[in-house]
Order: sequence, then structure tokens, then C-alpha cells
Amino acid sequence: MRIETLHYLEEIARSGSFSQAASKLYISQQGLSKMVDGVEKELGTSLFSRQGRSAELTEDGRLVLDFARSVSSQYADLKETILHRQRSQSGSFDGICITAMPFVCTRTFDIINEDLVEYELGDFTLIEQSFPEIMDHMERGELDFALVNILKEDYESRVKPSGHQFVPLYSTEVTMLASSALLSRVCLPQKTISAKDILRLPLAHYNEPMLNRIANMLAESIGEKSYGPRLHSSNARHIIALVEEGRAVTFGDTFSASVLKQKDGVVSLRIDPTPLFYVGFVLARDREEPSDHDDFIRCFKAVFDMKHKAYLDANPPVID
Repeated sequence: MRIETLHYLEEIARSGSFSQAASKLYISQQGLSKMVDGVEKELGTSLFSRQGRSAELTEDGRLVLDFARSVSSQYADLKETILHRQRSQSGSFDGICITAMPFVCTRTFDIINEDLVEYELGDFTLIEQSFPEIMDHMERGELDFALVNILKEDYESRVKPSGHQFVPLYSTEVTMLASSALLSRVCLPQKTISAKDILRLPLAHYNEPMLNRIANMLAESIGEKSYGPRLHSSNARHIIALVEEGRAVTFGDTFSASVLKQKDGVVSLRIDPTPLFYVGFVLARDREEPSDHDDFIRCFKAVFDMKHKAYLDANPPVID
């Protein structure tokens, strides 16, 4: 039985529903049910009593839940102990400079900054650059590493042929955030939204190359040259206020949704077709090894993997 399996059992017990647990874990309900069936077959007992959409623990299920919580806690303690030991051996990274794309600067670091500070990785300077700028600087030998968010086609066309190494942190699906009131007003469903329906709505988002590109990709998928009326803003609170008031929709993503609590009355919609991108480090092929940068990246990734294990188990950041 795998560690993530125990986590899945905990989430089903917490949610009291296979469908709600699957939604929170960002996996299919069918896949989750198949996993539970496998565990029940392995143990020779039923773990949940299914009644309609609800799932209640059986007596044996409660025993397994206690075991799952104990093992999960011990495993988390073990990983944290190892990480602290590794950090004590790595020395200080004070003043390190990280070149990153705008989305990473505005979204990822906002989410994980407290985790980095906890492990003394928070004293760094961010330099914001676009993906083409980052790749050009690496080709000229002016940049050793950068934190990027890229589509699979970016990896295939720019990173892979260059010989630079890509170390993925996570993959995430782009979603659409909208108020339930707005969706009801325009008679749209509250689970999945098509590119065609998105074009009917006012879109507000951070003026960032990747989000601009995704908006245009959605428009092109239905034969339009570009997205219609858009409001660009660098003020995240202003954008969220527009969404909460039902005056606009905005982009979200599944990773952020797994960490941040959604505002009341705001729903996260899957987009059809679903844009998927990857966040990770690009390491220059000609960089000096080993270096402080390599130690920093290793520790950074270890902290991220530990703090967001449940999401990574359900969404492995692997580029096929």
C-alpha cells in the first residue's frame, strides 16, 4: 500500500463522499473508487459503507483510518527531519538571485513564501523576465538557472533542443474563476466552461505573457483571432473584487485551488479544452557544477515536495 493511498483514504473519510474527495484530490471519482476497491481486496474487508453519494467508514475502515493517520504523521516527521538535516549541511543562501517568469513571481511565490522562510530559503531577490528573455540569456551564458511556467510545446521547441535541463516542480490546469451569480445570470453551468462561453464574459486578469497567450489560444480554438473585452490589472485584489461582484471572470489554476480557500460565492470551472502548463527550474547546460544554485534548487524542491505532497501525488509533474 502506497503512502498516497493512505492520504486518499483519509480524504474520503474527511469528506464523507467519494465525489467530494475526488474533487479535492483532483483525480477522477472512478480512479479513486478503483483504488479503494484494490485496498479492500488486498485486506479482505470493506472500508466504506456506500449509501447514495455518501460514504461512511465501517468498523474495519476506522481501524485502517487510524493506521493511515499514524503512518502519514510518521512519514511527514521523517521527511521534515531529513530536510532540516540537509539544510543544516547546505549552509546559507542569503542574497541568492532568482530569475523568474511573471506568473511565478505573482502566484507561486505568494503561496509558498512562508514555507521557504520556515526553512531559511526566503532571503532571495526576484528578477522578472519573460520566457524568451530567459532562454536568450542562457544561450549567451549570462544565466545559470530560472524558474519558469511553460506549456509542453515550449519544452519541446525551446528547452529540450537547447540541451538545458528542466526540473519540474508541479503541473497545473488553468481554470476559470467566476461568481455563481454571474453564471446563473447568463445561464452557464457551474462545473465546466467552453472556450466559446468564456468569450461571452468580461475577462479580468493580470497582464502576464502566459495568461495573455492562453486567452488568445482559447479564442483561436474556436476560430477567433483574439479574446474580446479584457481588463488588465496588476492589482490582484481589484481583480478578485470584480469576480466576487459578478462583473468579470478571471483565470485560476488547480494548484492554487488546492492551497487557497475559495471565496464564498466564487466557483472554479474547468475549461474545455483544458490548458495545462508546468512550473519548474530550467538549468543552463553550461553552468558550473556543483554550485550554491544546485543546493538551493535541491532544498527548494524538497520543501515544495514535502508541503504539497498530496497535490503532487495526484498530479505528477511529468512531461511525456
